[in-house]
Amino acid sequence: MNLRLALVLALVSLLCSACVTGTNYPDSYASAYCGTIYACFETDSIEDFFGWDSVSDCRDEKSAEGTESWAYDAYLEGDRVFDSEAAGNCIGEVEEFRSDPDCTGEELNIFNGAGFLLDIEHEDCAAVYPEAE
Repeated sequence: MNLRLALVLALVSLLCSACVTGTNYPDSYASAYCGTIYACFETDSIEDFFGWDSVSDCRDEKSAEGTESWAYDAYLEGDRVFDSEAAGNCIGEVEEFRSDPDCTGEELNIFNGAGFLLDIEHEDCAAVYPEAE
């Protein structure tokens, strides 16, 4: 990935992380996740590995996972709050993978897929909806 594209992605990430709210976080995370995986791996292998036919199928599934989670439900019920800094850090970590040397456009397989999932997992991803005090 060239430096100009990496800088643009970093700027977009910074600007978009400020726009993330508790209710749009699942969609924002899904967009970052799916945009990154489709930028970094060969499309046909993503379908073979995950079963998604397109980036929009990926976004639909990842967004649904977020909105159907217990933490999101607890947030909607007022038992949890939204931590925008944690959300921004989590999304930033996912988007940062696009500048990783492992983002090569190669076929997605069990080895680089596991590396991707481990690399994008940031401790703040688990802290997006902390308990309300």
